[in-house]
Amino acid sequence: MFKNSLEKEKLNKIKNYDFFKFFQYDKKGTNHNFQNIIKVPHITRDEISIFINGEENTSITQGEDFIMTVYFSDECNSATVQIWVDMNGNGTLEEDEDFLIQDDDDEIIDNDIEDENPETGVYQKTFYAEDDGPNNVGNLGLLFSATDEGGNDVAFLYINALVSDYSVSGHITPELPNIVVGAFSLENEITWMVMTDSEGNYQSFVNEAGYYMVMTFDPLGITGGMYPDTTYTDVLIDGHLTGYDFHYLTPSSTISGTVLDNYGNPIEGVEVRADQEDMMGIFDTTDENGNYTIGVSAGFWRVGINENDLIPDYLVPENQYVFVEEDENVVQNFVAYVVDATIEGTVYLDETPVAGIRINGNNSLGYTETISEFNGSYILPVSTFGDNEGGYSVNIWDLPPDTYVDEYYNGIVSGSTGIDFHIHSASGGIEGYLFDAESEEPLEDGWVSATQDYQTWYNTGIEEDGYYHLALPNGIYDVFANADDYYQETAFGVEIQDEFVYYEFYLEPVTFDGALWGYIYEQGTGNPIENANIWVSNEEYWDGTTSDEDGYYYIPLPNGTYWVDVNKQGYTMVHLDEIEINNLEVQQNFYLTPIIYDGSLSGYVYEDSTEIPLENVWIWVYNQVYWVGTFTDATGYYYVDLPNGTYSLNANKDGYEDFYSENIEVYDEDVILDIYMIPIVSSDENEIKELLLLQNFPNPFKNSTVISFSVGNEQNRQNEQNTISIYNIKGQKIRQFSIPNFQFSIVWDGTDNFGKKVSPGIYFYKLKDKNGRFTSTKKMILMK
Repeated sequence: MFKNSLEKEKLNKIKNYDFFKFFQYDKKGTNHNFQNIIKVPHITRDEISIFINGEENTSITQGEDFIMTVYFSDECNSATVQIWVDMNGNGTLEEDEDFLIQDDDDEIIDNDIEDENPETGVYQKTFYAEDDGPNNVGNLGLLFSATDEGGNDVAFLYINALVSDYSVSGHITPELPNIVVGAFSLENEITWMVMTDSEGNYQSFVNEAGYYMVMTFDPLGITGGMYPDTTYTDVLIDGHLTGYDFHYLTPSSTISGTVLDNYGNPIEGVEVRADQEDMMGIFDTTDENGNYTIGVSAGFWRVGINENDLIPDYLVPENQYVFVEEDENVVQNFVAYVVDATIEGTVYLDETPVAGIRINGNNSLGYTETISEFNGSYILPVSTFGDNEGGYSVNIWDLPPDTYVDEYYNGIVSGSTGIDFHIHSASGGIEGYLFDAESEEPLEDGWVSATQDYQTWYNTGIEEDGYYHLALPNGIYDVFANADDYYQETAFGVEIQDEFVYYEFYLEPVTFDGALWGYIYEQGTGNPIENANIWVSNEEYWDGTTSDEDGYYYIPLPNGTYWVDVNKQGYTMVHLDEIEINNLEVQQNFYLTPIIYDGSLSGYVYEDSTEIPLENVWIWVYNQVYWVGTFTDATGYYYVDLPNGTYSLNANKDGYEDFYSENIEVYDEDVILDIYMIPIVSSDENEIKELLLLQNFPNPFKNSTVISFSVGNEQNRQNEQNTISIYNIKGQKIRQFSIPNFQFSIVWDGTDNFGKKVSPGIYFYKLKDKNGRFTSTKKMILMK
């Protein structure tokens, strides 16, 4: 069994905030039916107006839904909405007094995917209590501020505390107002919250009797960095309970550091947050020197930066995990790369441009995001330094309900255009739950992937109760269920035909008996290498990580024998054939040799016969010790720096035959190679209309793998002259298969034409038709 079967980014799901999502409000689409359109008094639209439940000033009771309606200014179709906590209770927005809720500086676009009102110039959104919005916080005043190019308007909402036959109450020390106390239902996972009064007292009502977790948070920073002494678990609230008090303590330990850009300049005004399991988190804001200090208790902490303080000017560094001893200061620095370029494209829903879709980009330097505009176009801010890390993965993870997307991009370099996404509505798919096979408890984090051809993948995350729901086009799929620290489970041959198929997955937990750890250094200088990729694998399990600023890496592993690959752009890859983990933490340092770029390879890619430049052609240049990929730009141009050597080149683009060239010599010179690609078309029914080479399975593999392909017409199904050839990374042909009548797959057992076992590593296989007019090449990995 494998832990993972594809290179994909897991959802950036921050479960520690789930108890109080309001203060990092979830802007993702939900699968609710739209509420009735709210009617408001007749107004002119010279300037923007905002209403809550049709009123400028209104109230609801804790646990009720409410509707926000925005009327844009004339000639405007987008606005920014902020939500503020009314700290002094006067119903007026005072930025010096009131608290801006983190992550709620939300852009809305007329008739985007979340707009519930189809009327032009009017935007409507329902806030549902079951989505852990602000609806479940009692004794709370909120100010909704809407701003567009025509002006600004503010609406006020007060949420009255629920009154019921069930409550929990107590006192906060020191006596402070506006501290949050929440009762989290262990049965339906809804949190009922209230704010303390001026004397630090609270009473939190819940809607029904049951078992709850009672906890307190300080999301507004009232205590100045103090933390609560306890959390009450498994509290049976079956009446009015009293005496559930909390004491906020002054921390004895700290996490401190700096936030700098990649040129060493401090970044002021950035919120840095540290949080733990079952805690809201503690934060500080960087000063003019980029410094921050957060008081914490002893234990493991996740430290990260509020993305809204960096995007769109910087890439957001990934969260870091640290362990803090009692009375210790742990230094955690962050580097945010300056944005100096863009990636652009258009998002379509059922072939119509769609607004309001979030596009994410990430690599080892950090992540970024943007939202599609009124005409479906998007501009993703990126750093050109990301190109040296292999480009960006550019994807859409938060899809509208019951839709799927065709594209998942990897290796996209800055300046790329035409990186389009096509989202489609679906009436079928697969849904169910992920469970721990031993405890039979639902998993809280994980993801599910499905594929028909091992080229196009459809992915989704899971909910807190283990539920997943993945919309798919009709077809027959292999479905993979994954979770960190669990072995992968697979369901083969799942047929989808216009309905959702129910399937439960039970994942076996991994037992981590030991670990592989060490440092990555530069050969010759001994300098530590940051963001090197370390990949550990055997036939049952694989995992990977990146080195930190000290070159340090650590990978927990079950017992077994593994092979290891270490690579970073600009260095030669290091491969270790065998290392054994046997109930020990094994140290293994690696030394990477810098690559000296002696020359380059560049040129233009054209359509054969028309000589039209081809954009977004994937160019892959490689030999045994170095490989690099890039895309052509809008003019068809490509360029890669290369060390001296002899290379092979593959060029791929949908709708065109693959292009392959070998024995390209680069020795202290800039080599120019123009490429002409042949469209896959035919006017003669007797000629080949389509050959499709599929990804081998399994991949990676140990003993044998199946290589399959499809053929477009009857004549070619009877042709014995189609061939599949296998090449090593040097470009040397090691094995060739001729395809018999009506055979559409071959099995390769890892041997060459002489029956000799080849060494583990990267191999390429090429399908070629009888006339040599069609070729297609793919990569596979043979494990030891």
